[in-house]
Amino acid sequence: MIYLLFSPTIPGSRPAIGAMAYSLDQNGAQYGFQATPSEDGVLITGLAEMTKQALKRYHSAMSEKKRLRPNIDPQPKVIFVYRTGISDAEKGKISSAECNMIMQACASMPGDYK
Repeated sequence: MIYLLFSPTIPGSRPAIGAMAYSLDQNGAQYGFQATPSEDGVLITGLAEMTKQALKRYHSAMSEKKRLRPNIDPQPKVIFVYRTGISDAEKGKISSAECNMIMQACASMPGDYK
């Protein structure tokens, strides 16, 4: 499970920040967190790299558990993305761009991440 949070740029304020909280296990009992500044104030620019790091940490955590319970799959079965901080007018464009970044991150992983 991945939650994307975004703090959009408001003129005269701090830069926009994109953050990701993600599950480290199948039950959603342990979470990791990453944050990055947005270059353009709209897209989460480092999303592909953040997603790769989240997938690697999930795989590592689940591989540890697999030694104790061999039926555990170290790859997530599904990725849920909840994105905040965009208007209805921007939703299609931003969702498309960020989904492409997530799919690129999955495609760059070893194994069957599709």
